[in-house]
Amino acid sequence: MALIETRDSPGFNLDEIHERDLVRAKYHTWPEPRNGLVAAVSVDTLTVIFMPAIHRATCYFQAKAQEVADGKWEISYTSDLETIGKAGGEDGDTGGIDTEAALNEF
Repeated sequence: MALIETRDSPGFNLDEIHERDLVRAKYHTWPEPRNGLVAAVSVDTLTVIFMPAIHRATCYFQAKAQEVADGKWEISYTSDLETIGKAGGEDGDTGGIDTEAALNEF
């Protein structure tokens, strides 16, 4: 199943990603990815909480479905650490699971 579904506009597949799923995400301007937990997910927006390395406060970022479809985000996600889905990237990939490669990222 794909993380991004394309209808009139791209949207997150709510059957594919859920609250409390683990996420490793990298925005195209970030030097390195961030690991976190899905705090909220809607068709348009994925909200992920994470602990930054520089202080002990919880922060969050939001990924828009349109930005994932445009390739601005690289996102790996899992709910069980056995099946890992990937989406985004410069090639604009909108889903699919590459478990072997994704396991090496976590």
